Amino acid sequence: MKKIATWITQVAIVAWSLAILAFLVIEPQIEGVNANATVVETYFNPFVLFVYGASIPFFVGLRQAFILAGFVRQNRATSPEGLSTLRRFKFCALTLLVLVVASVCFMISADPEDRPAGAFLRLLVAIPTTLVALGATRLERVLQNTPATKTHSPTTQFERQM
Repeated sequence: MKKIATWITQVAIVAWSLAILAFLVIEPQIEGVNANATVVETYFNPFVLFVYGASIPFFVGLRQAFILAGFVRQNRATSPEGLSTLRRFKFCALTLLVLVVASVCFMISADPEDRPAGAFLRLLVAIPTTLVALGATRLERVLQNTPATKTHSPTTQFERQM
């Protein structure tokens, strides 16, 4: 049952990644501001470039979640590789959160009528990202304290040899 659930999770991660990628490619073309803009003006807008740059930690985090689901399927989530994958996942979430906070610079220079919507969209991204980072931190602590993780620890193996 666990293998089927993790396989479905991995398929969902791939589907989610493709949907977000399609949205990132199509959305600047249908945005009202870019109605009469050329392709270069549309995609080399500073805000669009910032969004594309900020999406890198998002996609790296999805890849880490995909890898972690594979470790869960193989019962290796508590291995050192699984824990480092979880740490990278947490780092991606924190990086994305910092970039969302940094995007406030774009909101300050925007039209005053767009600021409430911009603040709402930033909260719409920041709150789930914070919850994911906190969940990953909690899961990392739980996995570090499991007996299976302690058997992988080099100090424990060294102590056993003595």
